[in-house]
Amino acid sequence: GGGHQGTKCFRDFNEISRETAEVLSRGGFERASPVQEATIPLLLSHKDVSVEACTGSGKTFAFLVPVVEILRKLRAEGADSGSAGGG
Repeated sequence: GGGHQGTKCFRDFNEISRETAEVLSRGGFERASPVQEATIPLLLSHKDVSVEACTGSGKTFAFLVPVVEILRKLRAEGADSGSAGGG
């Protein structure tokens, strides 16, 4: 691999909502690290993933982005079904 150059933009992930990609971009996160590019699609398809990578490689972020997307989807499904979510 050639470091972090040329990795996929978050907005180019089919699995990540436009809203989430926009928030990431506003926060200065335009491109996924190689770890994120490899794991985010797997995590969002509910696969079990084990990652061993050096500090600073983006492992935590690779976990958090799918968590946000899954929670967004659950919230949207709850709103569609008319449930009064609390919390």
